[in-house]
Amino acid sequence: EGKNPRGRKPTFVGLKLAQAGDGPKEVDLKALGDRFEPYREIFNQCMQRCYKQQIVSSDELKADTYAPGEYASDPLVEAMIGLMGFQDANLTAQACALMMRHMAQRTRVSNDLKLVQVMVYPAAVKVYGETLYVIKALTALRKHLFADKQAAYQEAGDLLRRMTHYLTPASDNLVEVVKANQHMMLDRGLHSPVIDILRLSLERDTSRRAALHDTAEKDADSAKNPRRRDLFQECYNFLKTLCCNEPEAQSKMFPLIQTFADHVGIAKLNVVDTIAEIVRDNPRLISQVPQSLLSHFIDSITIWGRKARWLRIFEVFLEIGGFSFKRNQDLVIKLVMDNFEELIDLECDYRNSRFLPHSDERYGKTRLELIWAGDHKDETRTLVKYHYSSVNLLALLAAGKNAANQGKIMQKVTLDTIIDQIISVPLSKDGKRVPVGTRGFDYDGVYYVRRAWTKLMGNVYLSSLDTHAIAQFQNTRRLWVWEAGVGKKGGKKE
Repeated sequence: EGKNPRGRKPTFVGLKLAQAGDGPKEVDLKALGDRFEPYREIFNQCMQRCYKQQIVSSDELKADTYAPGEYASDPLVEAMIGLMGFQDANLTAQACALMMRHMAQRTRVSNDLKLVQVMVYPAAVKVYGETLYVIKALTALRKHLFADKQAAYQEAGDLLRRMTHYLTPASDNLVEVVKANQHMMLDRGLHSPVIDILRLSLERDTSRRAALHDTAEKDADSAKNPRRRDLFQECYNFLKTLCCNEPEAQSKMFPLIQTFADHVGIAKLNVVDTIAEIVRDNPRLISQVPQSLLSHFIDSITIWGRKARWLRIFEVFLEIGGFSFKRNQDLVIKLVMDNFEELIDLECDYRNSRFLPHSDERYGKTRLELIWAGDHKDETRTLVKYHYSSVNLLALLAAGKNAANQGKIMQKVTLDTIIDQIISVPLSKDGKRVPVGTRGFDYDGVYYVRRAWTKLMGNVYLSSLDTHAIAQFQNTRRLWVWEAGVGKKGGKKE
C-alpha cells in the first residue's frame, strides 16, 4: 500500500503474479483468465453485495443502498428536514449540506474505487516505482534548472523522455497498459513538477521582429535560452501524451491552457499540439474555451507569419466526433472574416506572394510545383498544408447547416471558384494534366487538396437551401448535367 501526503488519493496495491522482472511482459489475457477462473463466483458475490449491503454506514442509517421511497423513513434525513424548519439560514444550509453528503456517500466511495489500480504485472510495479522517483527528482532539479545548470537540463530531459515512452503505444506497450500508466502518473501527481518547470522564465529574442521591414520575412521569435526551450518541448510532449484520450488529465490541464499559449511563437517549440490534445473530443471543455484564446492564435499568425499548425488547431474547437460546435463556429467566423486576407490562403500560389520572402527556396512556385517538391509531406514548414487548413477551416465553419456562416463564406468563395480549384489541382501552367502514375509525382498531394475543396462545396453549397446557393448551381459555368443517349433522339437528362 502507498500513501499520498497531499490529500485523499487512491491507494495502489501491487500484486506479483510472476517472477519479478525489470522489463515489460506481454499481456496474456487467456493465462490471466485461467488464473482467476476458480474465483469467478467470489467476484460475482462481491459485486452483488456491493450494491445490496451497507458498506459505509450502519444498517439503521441506510446511506449506501437506496430503493424508491426509503429516504422517507430514513431517520437522518427526517432529522435534517426538521432542522430546516427553524427559519435559520445558517442552520438550514448546514443541515442541507449534511443531508446531501449523507445521501451521496455511496457515490463518493464508488468514485474513489475507480481510482484504485491493481498492478498485476511486474512492469506496472516498475512504472509505479519510477513515477515516484521522477516526481522527487524533478522537484529537486527545479532549483538547479532555475540556476541554469547544464547537467540538470540533461537529467530532467532524460527523465521526461522515459515517462513519455511509457505513455506512447507501441508493439511492446499495449494501449491498455498505456491507459493504466496514464492513470497511475496522473493520480500520483507527476504532472505537477512538470508544470512547475514550465513556469520558469523563457525569454524571447524579439530583435529580429523589431528590425523587420518586409512583412514576408515574419517568423517566430528565437529563445534566448535554447536548453530551456528544448526542456520545455519535452515537458509539452509528456503532457500531450498524458492528456491523449484521458478526460481527467484534460480537466486538470485546462485551467493552464492560457499559460501554455503564452509560449506560442517561440521557434522550435511546439505548444499547439499539446493545447489541441487538452481539449480534443471533450465537449465540456470545448464549450468553455475563451474567445481570448481563439484570438491568440489569430494574432499569432498575423504577428509571426503563417504556420499550418496554428490554423489547424481550430479544427478541435469546431468539431467533435463529426458534429459541429455552433458556439465556437460563431466566435471563430467573426475573427476569420475580420482577418480574411491575412489568414486564408485560397490559391497556394507563391509566384508573387507577400507572405513568403524572396530568399525562401519555395518562392515563385505554384501549388502543383510545391506538390511535386513534396511540400505536403513536411511536418512543420509546409505551404500546401496551410492551404488545406485554410479551406478546411472554412468548411468546418459552415458545417451543420449553419446558414449564417454559409452566407458569409458564399460572399468570399463562389461555387465557380471551388469547382475551378478542384479541377485545376493537377494542371500545369500550360493547362496539361499530370498523368496518374507519373514517376516522382505523389498524387496523394492532389487528393489531399481536393478533399478540402470538396468538403467546402458540400458544407456551403450542397447542404444549403439558400436561394443564392441554388442560383449559383443553376448558373455555374463548369457544372454540366449528364445526358443519357447522347447523339440519339429522345435522350433524357439524368
